[in-house]
Amino acid sequence: VPRLPGRGRGAPGEGGGAAGDHGGGGPGMGGLALSFGFGLITASVLALAAVGLSRQFGVTNYINFAYGEFLTLGAYLAWTLNHFGINIYVSIAVAALAIGVFGVLLNQFLLKPFTKKGVPLLFLLLVTFGLSLFLSNLILALSGPNFKRPDIPHQVPPPPAPSPPPPTHPP
Repeated sequence: VPRLPGRGRGAPGEGGGAAGDHGGGGPGMGGLALSFGFGLITASVLALAAVGLSRQFGVTNYINFAYGEFLTLGAYLAWTLNHFGINIYVSIAVAALAIGVFGVLLNQFLLKPFTKKGVPLLFLLLVTFGLSLFLSNLILALSGPNFKRPDIPHQVPPPPAPSPPPPTHPP
């Protein structure tokens, strides 16, 4: 049976075994710690989105179905700025400001006319749902379906290379 790369156990250096597999029959504590950290990060992003959506609903009295796409658009904008060589932390700040301005402009020119006319809330929900579909397809068309990874600067310098052993002289 042919082995796929990264599947099963192979000789050292063949890429066999799963990430975090220490040969003891399952993932070690490293896998548990990574899973716990990933869960905390995911929960933090979801909590941030929930707080923002709750605040947006409290201020405008309607639910903006495009709120998630605003977050995604900001993330892709930060990645794009970082991809062009801007520091990731500066990219995040610039993207947050740009998406905030974009959201205010969209509210003023797209959603406010509906609220001024006193249309039922269902129409605003349909408009924000349509905006959500438009933005998600725009993001997909501009960035493609592939995963993107930011260039995060290393805070700790790599360890120095080991020095060569001193030369030995014959007696």
